[in-house]
Amino acid sequence: MRKNLFFVLVGIMGIGMANATEPSIYPDFRINWLSSDGSWAGSTNAGVVNLINVGTAEILSFDDEVSPGLGNYLSNNGIFVGKNSAVNGPAYYKDGVWSSLPLNPNDQYTCLAQGITADGSRICGQVGREDFSLDFPEAMSTPVVWYSNGQGYDEYFELPHPSVDVENMAPQYVTALAISDDGKKIAGQVRSNSGRYNMPIMYEEDKNGEWSWRYLWPLNLEGVELPEPPGTSPTYPIVTDFCDEERAAYYNQMIEESGIYLSPEELLTEEEYEEWLAAWDEYWTLIHEYWEAYSAYVTALEEYITVPGFDFNNILMSANGRYVVSTEIVYDMYTMTCNVYICDTENNDTWTTITSSEKVLATFVSNKGDVLASSPSYDTFRVAYICQADSKSFIPIQNYVQGKSEALYLWMDENMRHDHPSEDGSTVTNGWCTGTMCASADLSVLASWEANAWDESVPEYYYSYILPMDCLSGVKNIVSTNDETCGPVYNLQGIKVANSINVTTLPTGIYIVNGKKIHIK
Repeated sequence: MRKNLFFVLVGIMGIGMANATEPSIYPDFRINWLSSDGSWAGSTNAGVVNLINVGTAEILSFDDEVSPGLGNYLSNNGIFVGKNSAVNGPAYYKDGVWSSLPLNPNDQYTCLAQGITADGSRICGQVGREDFSLDFPEAMSTPVVWYSNGQGYDEYFELPHPSVDVENMAPQYVTALAISDDGKKIAGQVRSNSGRYNMPIMYEEDKNGEWSWRYLWPLNLEGVELPEPPGTSPTYPIVTDFCDEERAAYYNQMIEESGIYLSPEELLTEEEYEEWLAAWDEYWTLIHEYWEAYSAYVTALEEYITVPGFDFNNILMSANGRYVVSTEIVYDMYTMTCNVYICDTENNDTWTTITSSEKVLATFVSNKGDVLASSPSYDTFRVAYICQADSKSFIPIQNYVQGKSEALYLWMDENMRHDHPSEDGSTVTNGWCTGTMCASADLSVLASWEANAWDESVPEYYYSYILPMDCLSGVKNIVSTNDETCGPVYNLQGIKVANSINVTTLPTGIYIVNGKKIHIK
């Protein structure tokens, strides 16, 4: 369901984001993606998805039936892709209407739309089928691309992909998470049968329209004979398999109606119970043998497969399709280490490790190979960093902004610094709260969300920011999804000075509107 939200914009926004001159604050929004030109923003918070026209500040809100894709889910012309349970699965929003993406009759499991091209002509994602089982006879999801026909989208094309994973077994999932602006490159992952490896994969269309795939991480397995996997694990004895159909039906009925599980002694005869116990003895012998074989198999496999522990569904691709980024997360007892890797797909798939003393997760990569990341060192409260294309290390995002736009830096210094708790429980005074950041493809527009760790007196749990690099005056813009900034305006002495907020007539100062402080410069 769509809702048009009433909004108030204090300050001046340009007609298009390329001309926007002022940063903006969005209370209770979690902006996690921008279209590649920065003209549209997407936010998710508490089951509500918001689509923001950055140039006009119009906000569309969708209820919890909607979820966005995990890749670049916004086109430059305002098409939004994701999943909408009201229209049965993968869907797109265009011109005020949600529409389903075509599926085959048996496509029912993990069917998702993940990314869309700049012009909306192609959508990538994955589909699954209801007859897949946990034994993984084949992948539970396969990568697809939908092509626009001008009115909607045609039946999907299934992208070529590996039928076995690096463990020489059927993979759990084969995904397509992000698509380049021109639609000719798609990045995803192949999650191995055991879940140990999330291999980055690239699907690429050649000049003849033919698609191919390749792993981006070098395996160097030519001439190597991988060990044989141990097969599927033995299944444990099910108690109802040892009695007649009538008692089995009664057993299942008791569970369904009252949640009561009859004990094997209550359900089975003495002879059946002895058979059930013997079956369990055999099962424990077989499962022990299986896990010994599996452990030996994994040990042998690790001699050949040296792949970082990339986070599942953590694949970022630049809008031009050149750079792919992923984060490795390593857990060691009570500590967590994060390593960010970037691949140049136009330079022999060369991978580079970006070093950092902070625990950072990659959140965006630009067309030039600049990588944005955020430190999750304090719960959802985060600090943003950037590794520029000519560097191999991260610096705080505010240092980067200071060198590019002094006006934006000053605005950030005023609005994105607060007293907040640190990881060890102490208080950081006037610390930077730059959040989890994304950007337009050329970094001309930044956006971030931050958990409110500095003011428990207000209901907003999150704040989001849209930060144009061509910021001019630094007027504090506030976008509200309700009437909170409408109404009489008071100065700090409690004297009414206007019937409504107006930056063109009110002098510089701090004002109160419905209990909210608004700063006009």
